[in-house]
Amino acid sequence: MRKKLYNPRLNGVLQNKIFGGNISIKKTLWEDVLKSYEKEYLELINVWNEIDKKSQIIISVCGIFIAAVFAFVRQITAGSLLLEKILIVILLLGIIITIGFCLRVLRIIYLPKPPYGDIINDLVSDLSELDEDELEKRNTNYTRDKISLWKEVNSTISDKLENKTTNLAIAQLFLVFSIINMFLITVYFLYKNLG
Repeated sequence: MRKKLYNPRLNGVLQNKIFGGNISIKKTLWEDVLKSYEKEYLELINVWNEIDKKSQIIISVCGIFIAAVFAFVRQITAGSLLLEKILIVILLLGIIITIGFCLRVLRIIYLPKPPYGDIINDLVSDLSELDEDELEKRNTNYTRDKISLWKEVNSTISDKLENKTTNLAIAQLFLVFSIINMFLITVYFLYKNLG
């Protein structure tokens, strides 16, 4: 059986060089860097959307907790202990703070556009006015310019994503606090009603 001459893992760079192709290795390497930034952008947007989904789920759980708070409030009478009232207020505060941080996660944040369309059109328009020799020299710079644009977009999104992640983490902590508080209130009322 004949062995394949083309190795897809090498992305054709070495094969073209070995077999007389005229693909510039340097240009291909820069294009690989560009592709990695484009993939990074897609991954950042995917993480962004996942954080939003988690925040929405936490808000839904908080809605259930608020309904439970109202059930506990109905059990409070004029003769109820101050401890019961304090536990319910603490639970309600924990839920409200959780929702507040989730809303911070979900607020509308303006992100830079990915460098497509008009931005690339402007770069190409500038290059298209050059002669062939000059164009060949600037071709690698064109790829580097696109890399620079992607790098800036990804950096901005990454910074804002870090802020969203922090807010989600705080919301999750307050949710855990609220769950523990809900457990304590439930145990307290069960003990009070059965005891």
